[in-house]
Amino acid sequence: MGNINDKVKELHPHVLSIRFTNGLTVVDCAFKDGWALPSSSVVGNETTPDKPNYYMLYPLNEKVGIDEMLDYVTYVIKANIERELKIKLY
Repeated sequence: MGNINDKVKELHPHVLSIRFTNGLTVVDCAFKDGWALPSSSVVGNETTPDKPNYYMLYPLNEKVGIDEMLDYVTYVIKANIERELKIKLY
């Protein structure tokens, strides 16, 4: 994957922070209004009622690392941009 700093910069402004709590890696993200998160068998997500576009992403098993989580963020961004472009074309 390369340098993690480069990857996080590439995902700016969507990745807000990466934190470690109780042995769990959490990636805090903000996505555009109307964007959806595709289901994943390796990354889970939680939202808060007062911040509907703010997501806390976390691994669903111990084999999932920060690289896989940032790859998922990349996938979310690409999938939603592609969906927006398709809607614009129609």
